[in-house]
Amino acid sequence: MAESGAAPVPVRDLEELRAFAESFAAALSPGDIWLLRGELGAGKTTLVREVCKALGVPATRVVSPTFTLVQEYEGGRLPVVHIDLYRVDPGKALDTLFLEEVFERSDCAVFVEWPDVALGLIPPDARELVIETGPAPTARLLTRRPFNPSGVTG
Repeated sequence: MAESGAAPVPVRDLEELRAFAESFAAALSPGDIWLLRGELGAGKTTLVREVCKALGVPATRVVSPTFTLVQEYEGGRLPVVHIDLYRVDPGKALDTLFLEEVFERSDCAVFVEWPDVALGLIPPDARELVIETGPAPTARLLTRRPFNPSGVTG
């Protein structure tokens, strides 16, 4: 999926986010790793839900992995692993073996929310999707870019 230099995509509402997710899902390949950046409540899990739905996974199965750390979704065109590191204390040891195993998988797409906790483990070919809130409550600006291992917060 070409994202280098990609122009930001404005979405005004859930319908436009759904259309973006359908296009995004169509371009996903096994082994893709996407780091989702955005403020709390920006819509990271909503985006993953819409991508999974576009892949054929029932949307009712897609929930935030904030408390479980990871959710895996199958049943669509491509399995998806959804990781949320929000509740992981940066000062505590992270199960690096688990994350390394997930990042090495070539049979699924991986989405990671709050990736800064695991920057040293993320493969250099991972990509970022930044979700910024817009002027209206449902407006978002979505920007695809190469992985920045220095960890721009978001």
